[in-house]
Amino acid sequence: MPDDPDVGSADPHERARRAVGEVGREERTRVLAILARRFGDLDLAEDALQEAFTEALTAWAASGVPRVPEAWLVTTAKRKALDVVRRDGVLARKMAALRVQEERTPVAEALLDPADVVLAGDALPDDRLGLYFACAHPALRLEDRVAMPELFNDMESIKRAYAVAADPDFFGV
Repeated sequence: MPDDPDVGSADPHERARRAVGEVGREERTRVLAILARRFGDLDLAEDALQEAFTEALTAWAASGVPRVPEAWLVTTAKRKALDVVRRDGVLARKMAALRVQEERTPVAEALLDPADVVLAGDALPDDRLGLYFACAHPALRLEDRVAMPELFNDMESIKRAYAVAADPDFFGV
């Protein structure tokens, strides 16, 4: 039952907030150390402890502050961390099963990795035209529209691009 001397004097939510606030730094670090040792992951331990504090605000308001809040926090945080570990395990198993299924299912040719296509002896698809259109998009500044194609053009194309850029009527500017 509640160990709070002023049980009837305040709102249950206020008592819970006060009790959570009274859990000292020493107790918090002790709980954190227990969780970190148990799960071998400090981030997981910190997250689980924070979730336990959050749950304490609700649970302690409903049922009262436990006699040993530290023990309640350890138990609740362990359960929260175990939930995360189990969830991660399920995710890993599902991802592995999905990977196996993916390897067995034929993939449409358009979705194949270009490295796999080259290994199969085919030529790489030519997407340069789409890249040119993207570089000429009107949302880009004029200087950028001229400079970006320079990255993949030869010097003659660069000279022509600068000549065109010098003519402001060409882009309708």
